[in-house]
Amino acid sequence: STLAYSLHALAEILTVEQVEEDLCPIFDSFFRDVDEVKIGILSNLARFLKVLQLSTRRTYLDKLTYLTCVDNQRNWRFRFESANQLYELTSLFSSVDVGDYISPLTFGMAVDKVADVRHAAIKALSGCYSKFNSENAQIQTEVFLDDCHRVFASSQDWKLRQVYINLCESIYKLHVDTPDQYALRFLGRLLSLKEDPVVNVRLSLGTFIYQNLINNEFYIDLSDDWRSQIDECLQILLVDRDRDVRASVGGVYEARGTPLSSEILNDDSDSSIQNNTITLGDEQQNQS
Repeated sequence: STLAYSLHALAEILTVEQVEEDLCPIFDSFFRDVDEVKIGILSNLARFLKVLQLSTRRTYLDKLTYLTCVDNQRNWRFRFESANQLYELTSLFSSVDVGDYISPLTFGMAVDKVADVRHAAIKALSGCYSKFNSENAQIQTEVFLDDCHRVFASSQDWKLRQVYINLCESIYKLHVDTPDQYALRFLGRLLSLKEDPVVNVRLSLGTFIYQNLINNEFYIDLSDDWRSQIDECLQILLVDRDRDVRASVGGVYEARGTPLSSEILNDDSDSSIQNNTITLGDEQQNQS
């Protein structure tokens, strides 16, 4: 178990040849081990793979599913660590490999029942998007956007619609798109959530827009049509029936004179995500 946690440190002081000849067999035996040992190599997976030649590193892509698969489903920290490592791995592979292997695994983790796992996966998904953008990988970008819209923005589960807002914020903060390109890819779906039936979704939307998308260069550089759509969205949220939503977009936060609404205000239990099976890009085409 101790060796599993320190294998990456050994790899960083040996030659590539020594690592591939002597350490890779040990590494391979560990990820077929019990969860307690497996999390040792998982927590430093990117650092270990970074040492290897690309050709050797790529042989581990097929094994990622097995490596990030946990025996005990209640062990959410294992899934959390997996999502963190998937983010680190996006810089070690090509956009094609990221699209084929890393992005599908990350989508699976973004629908996890545990909020911390979803948040780590959101960061990893924004890493995938950044990789596709930097290599002008048009096919991978289109598949990614389609999956984002279908799995998150159009979900029946409010927590996944909230994931879409959080992902849009994470991608916005990368500053890898021009304002109009970002708007074209994300803003239409994002603004359509302004009348979502769940208050937490509208609250997340209002907070993101008010704190990031107005009174700045992004807003100034947008085309008139997108600016007017943002303005309309803010006007609707300013008269929202929930005072927290109104406050999120700069409305006056008045004292609550009526009992709490029956809407979900702060549901921290993740019980509503019942089924985390999703269909991504190519699978969808194969099934249709």
